[in-house]
Amino acid sequence: MIFVDPSAFLAIENRLDAHHSRALSLRNAWLKKGQNLVTSDYVLDESYTIIRLRAGHPVVVQFGETIWNSQLLRTIYVTPEIIEESFFPFRKRGNSPLWNRGVRKDFGASRSDDAELSTLVFPDPATLLGNRCGRLWVP
Repeated sequence: MIFVDPSAFLAIENRLDAHHSRALSLRNAWLKKGQNLVTSDYVLDESYTIIRLRAGHPVVVQFGETIWNSQLLRTIYVTPEIIEESFFPFRKRGNSPLWNRGVRKDFGASRSDDAELSTLVFPDPATLLGNRCGRLWVP
């Protein structure tokens, strides 16, 4: 399973992104494998903004249309319960991603599924908004 965040979407959509070629290769490889992809409405909101700023309005419109028509990407809608289940344990331990507990519960994954969570970092401090994430998008 792969959790997708804004820097992955940006790397796929922006031909000028330093990680564009690698992101396309990974997207194609994972598409062939039929990987499970998950993102959140918060991630999509951030993605629309950063793609518009970096790649332009026509690119973000095409991206949004592709996302809404995708059968391969599951969007988790962050609820107050997810926020509570994510933040309060994080506040005590501080060593796990905030989204992990709440989102994992929402899409029916168990703690043992965490080992299956792919993480690939495309570090760009200007686009990463403090997220620790897996990065890939498949249309």
